[in-house]
Amino acid sequence: MTIQEAIDQAIEGGYPKQRVADLALHVQAQYLLETTFWEALIRALGVEGNCEYIQLSRDVPRKIRQPMWLYYWHRFPSHLVAGTTPASFFATFSSSPEASR
Repeated sequence: MTIQEAIDQAIEGGYPKQRVADLALHVQAQYLLETTFWEALIRALGVEGNCEYIQLSRDVPRKIRQPMWLYYWHRFPSHLVAGTTPASFFATFSSSPEASR
């Protein structure tokens, strides 16, 4: 999936198209950091639900459950900090909702 396809999917999932236009005037790709963008994208891709993982807290394993959109929202900045590009992050997504189920 390309960044533009991710944006289109998020709009299809309910993210306001005008918000993309408004933000494009000020800061390019600012919407990629908004939780509402990720909620809409994951909804449009049809992968809603929860993600469970184990987190160590004071060396004690603890099961964490969070919505899928939150999981991807957290992964995106981590991906960028690792020195990769937004495009490479979205390349791991399928542009077809049916293929991501």
